Amino acid sequence: VDVPGSWRARHVRMAFLAVGYSAEVWLDGTYLGKHEGANSPFALPVEGAIRPGTRQTIVVRVFRRASYTDYTASTPQPVTDDHEIPYKPVDYWPYAGLTRSAWIEAVPRVTIAKLLVSGANGRVEARAVVENHGASGFDGRLTLDPGRGSGARPTVVTARIPARSVGVVRASVPVPRAPRWSPGSPHTLTARATLTATEPGGPRVDTLSAVYGVRDLSVADARLRLNGKPLFLKGLNWHEETGTHGRSMTPAEYDRELGHIPALGANFIRNCVYNRHPYVYDWADEHGVMVMDDIDTMWLNTSQEKLQTERYGLARALALAMAWNQHNHPSVILWGLQNESEIDTDGAPVYRAWLADLKAAVNAVDLTARPVTWASNTSNDPAFDLADVI
Repeated sequence: VDVPGSWRARHVRMAFLAVGYSAEVWLDGTYLGKHEGANSPFALPVEGAIRPGTRQTIVVRVFRRASYTDYTASTPQPVTDDHEIPYKPVDYWPYAGLTRSAWIEAVPRVTIAKLLVSGANGRVEARAVVENHGASGFDGRLTLDPGRGSGARPTVVTARIPARSVGVVRASVPVPRAPRWSPGSPHTLTARATLTATEPGGPRVDTLSAVYGVRDLSVADARLRLNGKPLFLKGLNWHEETGTHGRSMTPAEYDRELGHIPALGANFIRNCVYNRHPYVYDWADEHGVMVMDDIDTMWLNTSQEKLQTERYGLARALALAMAWNQHNHPSVILWGLQNESEIDTDGAPVYRAWLADLKAAVNAVDLTARPVTWASNTSNDPAFDLADVI
């Protein structure tokens, strides 16, 4: 790749939407890092390895274990790894490789890395995650514009971020006249956060936009409610693949596959057992289709649940990434925590601790506190008291 010379004063990172199952990345022989999890986006900083104005070589080593020791055997023996999620062969194809887009991007050294937006109860709550990669502290202002059509004016708050650190800048704007998102009227708005230096007329440092929707989601009187009205979900599970391109679908293929949902009269999909391409969530926002998002925690046994909760933490990381990446989408109404995993006996202390850990992870990120649920292997699940929706 030819690295622009103009990137000398920028923070540069390499981003991947999905690499299955795990990826290790080098730039001109300098090791950048490793990511595990086949369906979660990730980014790696390249500071110390990037040489603007030169041509450099990116190497990505992808690993996926074999599903069986011998695919031709009459009774094939599965290959397992207790640390991986899923840890054994499953009932969908485990695609390997760079299954979604990857790119290198250069941003200001003081940059808005993420804008979390929640529109509910007549207000927009925002959290701007600001990274300062510079050698001196940043003192400035952050302006939050809730967007055209929100009926509200921008608000300005102070932003102070120490050198080489990350801070969260909070902003809140009343939007009593903003249109609400619903399946029948899928209105979305675009919030914009702008970072400027403190001095009068100071330069704009960075800006970041986020599409969001204003809607009230709750569980009350044993009913899931949207904007105060009970929801009746009519939906389906689906897998992200076609016979032509597998997991690496084109926009036209997504439109064709997702177009079956309204054609069937459905209003809801479950992204069963893994996160989808960002295109799916944008499509659902636009078309008024509600979404239950899932992670790869499928068919774990008790020892693996204990390993994940107490030592390894990959399940928790996948839950955090799900809530982080899909946070702003009004179409996402449920977080799915697991699929048909093992339940230990005597009150299921391991299973309950694992689910409580995953629920705490999504709640730590989600400003809207979406309900959590999961696909249990029994109707007598001893942890159903932890679920908001069964």
